[in-house]
Amino acid sequence: MRKRSSYRPKPQHPNPVAWLVNGFKSVSQAGIVNVQIKNHQAIDALRKGVADREDIDTIISALNIAEALQRLGIGDEYKDDLRAAQDALYAVSKRGIDREYRFVLKAQELTAINLGMEIHDAQLEVTTIKHMEDALDIVISEIKNRRARVIMEKTE
Repeated sequence: MRKRSSYRPKPQHPNPVAWLVNGFKSVSQAGIVNVQIKNHQAIDALRKGVADREDIDTIISALNIAEALQRLGIGDEYKDDLRAAQDALYAVSKRGIDREYRFVLKAQELTAINLGMEIHDAQLEVTTIKHMEDALDIVISEIKNRRARVIMEKTE
């Protein structure tokens, strides 16, 4: 029996010129409005006290992207505010898991998370698709290399 070859062809873009040109477009031109609506619906559900795990995951994703964009230099002056928003969301999530997935906010946490989402919205207005892809790569790398804070499931 022959040895299986280790050669694997690299993936190629079907239209590399369009991919390059789209990298220079801003995210707001690309029609990312649906994602922003989903983010704001999740914040609203959290504010009303009816948020579920999916809403919390949506907010976590948005704040992770905001931090990655800040690392790329977009909104770098808001580093402390983004850290405060992530700390507040972490605290809410930990409490929510302990209370049977009932996420309740304190006033300071709501203020911090709202500011974090405002920063994220402002970042999206000036971000290009290339920067967004780089930010997604940073988030994936952080999770893959286990440098992200993990909210553990409740054990019984």
